[in-house]
Amino acid sequence: MEKALVNGPITVLFNVYEDFMFYTGGIYQHSYGQFLEFHRGEVVGYDEEEGVEYWKIKFSFGAGFGENGFVRIAKGQDECQIENYALVYEI
Repeated sequence: MEKALVNGPITVLFNVYEDFMFYTGGIYQHSYGQFLEFHRGEVVGYDEEEGVEYWKIKFSFGAGFGENGFVRIAKGQDECQIENYALVYEI
């Protein structure tokens, strides 16, 4: 997915669990609760904080959710199956 980001955001689907609904910031890693549904987001970048890599995602709940409408999800672990459901198109 890193290489594909050179061409712009990547659409992803990911599993949403109960604990995600209380996300207010930081690097999200599922810790409790049942699977609720799939959601769509746009991966706009990636980075690392304190040794933990993450994907930066523009999320569909709007600016009032998470970090001004963005979510950081742990990278390289297929957290919430985000790396399994990336949609990359070649033109």
